[in-house]
Amino acid sequence: MKDNVLILIGYGKHTDDEISLDALRVIAFMTGNGDYPGPTVPISDLQDHLNAYSKAYALASNGGIELTSIKKGKRKLLEDALILNGKYVQNTCGNIRSKAIGSGYYLGSTNTKKVGPLKKISIIKFKDGLNAGETIIKAAKPKNASSMVWMFTQDTVEPREWTKETSSKGKFTARKLIIGKPLTSKAAGQGADDELVWSDEFTFPTVR
Repeated sequence: MKDNVLILIGYGKHTDDEISLDALRVIAFMTGNGDYPGPTVPISDLQDHLNAYSKAYALASNGGIELTSIKKGKRKLLEDALILNGKYVQNTCGNIRSKAIGSGYYLGSTNTKKVGPLKKISIIKFKDGLNAGETIIKAAKPKNASSMVWMFTQDTVEPREWTKETSSKGKFTARKLIIGKPLTSKAAGQGADDELVWSDEFTFPTVR
C-alpha cells in the first residue's frame, strides 16, 4: 500500500509552547474517537504527560538549571508519547486522509499538483545528540518536499530491521539507540508524487 497519508511527528524544532498546543490538539481529537480505539499511549496517560510537562514548564520559567533540566525531561517524555501515538495513527488510518486528519496530528502536504519524483538526497550527516544513545541525523530537504522520511538501523548484517520516522524539517533525533554500535540511515523527500526516491545509505561509525 502506498503512503498517500503521512503523519508528521518531528518535534525537534517545536518551541515549548508549540509542543503543548500539539499535545492539546491530539488529546482533543482522539478522546472518544472510534477510529482510534487503542492508541499505544492511552489518552489519559498522554494527558498526564502534558500536565507534568506544563507544571515543569511553569516552574522553569523562574529560572535555574535544575528546574530547566526537569522541564526538558518532562518534554522528552511528552514527545516520546506523541511520537508513539503518531506511529499508531499512521498504521491505523488506512491511508485515508480524512481519517488521519481526525486524529489531530498534522499531515504532509495536501498539494495535489504532481511535480514528479523529488531529487535524490546526496548526503546525510550525523552528530551526537544531547543524551547518551541519541544521534541527530541531517540532510538537505529536496525542493518541493513537504516533509522528510527517514529509515535507520543499527543492524550490520541481513536481514536488517529498519525503523521509519518522519519530520517536517531536514533533521530529526534518533533515540533509544544502542551505545557503541554504528547507525545507518537513508532518507527521502515526501511530496505530492507517490514515489519516494531514497538516498544511498550513510553510516555513523559509533553511537555515543
